[in-house]
Amino acid sequence: MTALLSAALVLGLTPAVQRRALAARLVDRPAHRRQHRGLVPRAGGVVVISAVFLAAAIGAIRAPADDREAVAAILISAAVVFLTGVWDDRTNLGPWAKLAGLILAAGMAAMGGIRLEGLGGPGDWLAVVVTIGWLTVSANAWNVIDGSDGLAAGLAVVAALALIFRAGQGLEGAVALLALPLATGLLAFLRFNAPPASIFLGDGGSLTIGFLLGCLTIQCVSNSPTVPGQPLTELFWASLVMALPLADLLLAVARRLIWRRPVMRGDREHLHHRLLDRGWTPRRLGTTMAVVAGLLAIPAVMPSGPEPEPRRALAVVCLTGGVLAVRPLLRSEWDEIKRRLLGSGRAERTVSGAAAGSKPGNVRMAAGLDACVPAQASCPSGRR
Repeated sequence: MTALLSAALVLGLTPAVQRRALAARLVDRPAHRRQHRGLVPRAGGVVVISAVFLAAAIGAIRAPADDREAVAAILISAAVVFLTGVWDDRTNLGPWAKLAGLILAAGMAAMGGIRLEGLGGPGDWLAVVVTIGWLTVSANAWNVIDGSDGLAAGLAVVAALALIFRAGQGLEGAVALLALPLATGLLAFLRFNAPPASIFLGDGGSLTIGFLLGCLTIQCVSNSPTVPGQPLTELFWASLVMALPLADLLLAVARRLIWRRPVMRGDREHLHHRLLDRGWTPRRLGTTMAVVAGLLAIPAVMPSGPEPEPRRALAVVCLTGGVLAVRPLLRSEWDEIKRRLLGSGRAERTVSGAAAGSKPGNVRMAAGLDACVPAQASCPSGRR
């Protein structure tokens, strides 16, 4: 029932929110890192998150006390993330202000009982620190991956469905209470967000979705009866439901460190940007990455037990395939790593194929530059 309520609210309220956002100029404008050409409202997160919160709160009324308390702790802390994101959508908060809001919300969740138990150490300080770090990373990962029409919403549907499957194995009722309306609400939102998108999630949506999914993975791990004493190991398995957003965030940080750029400065070199620059359409990109995300999530939903070899083998195959798939997109970074390790000459930024009417060729970027030319494509305006 809560799943239908979430979807119905999103379908019914999104058109009105679109109109209000356009009137309030709460929009994304065409720019170098954006792929759309006109003004597009970025208030979709207001509809999705409001619908999920309401549906989850109603579903928790008849839930057992422990599940009701867990849902309440998640919703209260996620509300701080949501308000931080909406504030950023309206006033363009700096990255440090957003980070402070995320850390505050993660701390609230940890103190409310949403934390990775079983880490040892005096008191619960280690569990609190790890939980804050994980929730902050998770929220930022989904914010970063929200760079193409329908991409973040589609991947979040896959992650939520995977967590529902885990909850169906009897691990944690609070997971299903939140993941089910989240999945159906996002599926309904794709009616408006699929390419060509008529409304975007905005930071209020993408940050909160990542935070919610991070909380749900912790709930799966902390309440799993089959992995006592192995919380970090099981967190790794659960995190595979969001492997692509996490990998993209990790690669972004590594790339900026390699090129000596500010880590918190955005760029147009994420995996989805590079695929779009190679001629992929947003629809092909979203569909392909959703399928890959589903395959990577399979080890995460396999039952834990005393014989984890099948899951380990499957995870190795999936992760190896992912690394081999993205390696051609990271050639410039790979060349720079080899240059530094081997101590060879300074990397040079070269562009081939500059003849009139031809597309730029492969690009090798000089360390320290703040801009680059994407490989084998011109730089059309893209969304992030």
